[in-house]
Amino acid sequence: GVTGVILPESLLYIGKNAFSDANLKGKVVIPDKMQIINAKAFLENRSLTGVTFGRDLWIINDYAFQNCQKLNELTLRDKVEYIGVGCFEGCTGLNSIRLSHALQEIDDFAFLECGLKKLIVPKSVERIGAYAVGFSGKSYSEVFTPVSGFTLYGFRDTAAEAYAEEYGVTFAALDDI
Repeated sequence: GVTGVILPESLLYIGKNAFSDANLKGKVVIPDKMQIINAKAFLENRSLTGVTFGRDLWIINDYAFQNCQKLNELTLRDKVEYIGVGCFEGCTGLNSIRLSHALQEIDDFAFLECGLKKLIVPKSVERIGAYAVGFSGKSYSEVFTPVSGFTLYGFRDTAAEAYAEEYGVTFAALDDI
């Protein structure tokens, strides 16, 4: 497999399936000018351990990093507005992620079957899709199990609290901390 990928600084987007099942190892560095990572761009790269996201990235499309099992820690830069369907589904090693304060939507199954025990959701998030976080299972199976000990942190009267109530996920209000 290929160890580490550094993409050209002039790149504005990564096409659908661009590195899908490419056996990438190590880290990928997303250039600062990149705005969009398209569907399934890094799908099934089971040895990919990290991604450094560029400053202008604002969309991470559906299943972009699905089943990248060794991804363990991510920080989304402050322009990311959308995390697509199943974007990080099956990233079982993912135990920490910092979301963008510009984030508006976490789509269905975005963090399904991840190693996350907590997620802090910024006030900017307007929608959290079905089984987006706090559950194990496969998006195609329609059988979902709550992750034991998972806590969703957010603010009262926001999408985070509504999601927690609808899906029976433990919620901790940041207003109270």
